[in-house]
Amino acid sequence: AFLRREEAANLKMGNFIASPQGWSLRFVGKGDKWSTIIVTSKLMDELKVYRTSLGLPALPSPGESRPAIMAVTGVDKGVTGQAIYLICKEIFGWAADLIEGSDNAAAARLRQSSPHWMRHTGVSHSMEMGVDPRYVQAQARHSSLNITARYDHKKRQAWRDAFNAADNSKK
Repeated sequence: AFLRREEAANLKMGNFIASPQGWSLRFVGKGDKWSTIIVTSKLMDELKVYRTSLGLPALPSPGESRPAIMAVTGVDKGVTGQAIYLICKEIFGWAADLIEGSDNAAAARLRQSSPHWMRHTGVSHSMEMGVDPRYVQAQARHSSLNITARYDHKKRQAWRDAFNAADNSKK
């Protein structure tokens, strides 16, 4: 959903809004601005699993005030932005430990990663998968399409591929 960690930490279950077209998230984001973004069916499937594991009904109720991401210490206590940061850093560290020795460069990148890196990665992957940049801009809540365009690595890869092909044809 390209949420910033503070946005994720402040979400309530009631921020999930059902409509005939599907689910949306309505929340206060950066700059204290209200935002509405789409929620994919995959995210809703994961939310159902999460809620069921907590002994809750599979779907959130309108106006439900329960935090969307629970603290590990209780069902009705929400996680903080700092906790999200620390949990992500821990998971990135474990992943880096697993690949250390076989891919040291990737392990080093993981050790430097943060929750915001996941937001960037999601935006980049959406662009690579061919999602219309205007939709990516709206979902990421970028102020301009120029900001979103920075995440379009397809052109950079095509540029690199063209030069590599030219170099290889000289041999």
